[in-house]
Amino acid sequence: MSVLDSEIGALVTSLGAAPYIDLASLPLDRALAIARTARPVTDIAEPMATRDVTLRVADGVVMLRAYLPDLPGPLPIIVHLHGGGWVTGSVARDDGRCRAMARLAGAAVVSVGYRLSPEHPFPSPIDDAVAAWEWAMEHAPGLGADPDRTAISGASAGGLLAVAAQLVLRARGQPLPGFQLLTYPALDPDLASASYNRFADGPFMTRARMAWYWSQFLGAEENRDDMRSAPLKADLGGLSPAFVQVAECDVLRDDGVAYAERLRGFGVAAQVREYPGMIHGFIAVAPDHDVSRRAAEEAAAALRTHWQAGV
Repeated sequence: MSVLDSEIGALVTSLGAAPYIDLASLPLDRALAIARTARPVTDIAEPMATRDVTLRVADGVVMLRAYLPDLPGPLPIIVHLHGGGWVTGSVARDDGRCRAMARLAGAAVVSVGYRLSPEHPFPSPIDDAVAAWEWAMEHAPGLGADPDRTAISGASAGGLLAVAAQLVLRARGQPLPGFQLLTYPALDPDLASASYNRFADGPFMTRARMAWYWSQFLGAEENRDDMRSAPLKADLGGLSPAFVQVAECDVLRDDGVAYAERLRGFGVAAQVREYPGMIHGFIAVAPDHDVSRRAAEEAAAALRTHWQAGV
């Protein structure tokens, strides 16, 4: 039986009713206002050189921020896609996480401020992820990075974008990331897994909240069956080796587990690390928790191990 971590439980209680509000029952403008209410940023900024870039795409712009640790180069390079249900989140919101990732992994990190839904629904955020990846590979030498030692990282909604970007790159015959790091990824728009049933009412993330996020991202109903939005039904052959992190008390737990199992079925190396007593988004919600710090360290270790192996 799942036992919620006591510190995390107290934090969830302090957040009040907001995570449990049924956004689908509200007018869209009010629902977006609630979803996009900024939480206090508790990450402690680590001194590090950064470079902000405005990337022009077909019908808009994508904001990128490169994190460049002061280490002998050339460094590996990671493209990171933030979470937030495709509706919220930003480069600024993930600033602390990206600084920590760059330091712990010893890598340059390019954080992607992809356009948000519902203003920019499927496939725009995926297109932005692909464009950001292509930019990072082209400009890696100018960032002091090595385009032959790469990874793509995605948290929650960003996990779907990281997987979908690989599917697009594979279809185009372009080189894929060397590694994929997914943290509590959202990968199944059907919302019918055992963990969705078990944790439908939380803690913290609910099935109703995820259903609303998916509806904003997908836009038209026919997009639900597109392999870019439903990778658990896709051919995953040739995708990158993976390290997948999941939280025990999370509706999305089984998304990550099923994805790793499916990768292995296609002959792709995939590890899963489950964090007992943790909720969805625990690294962002409680970055100073011992388990959050351990999760960040284990992710970085998986990246370093892959690069050191030279595969």
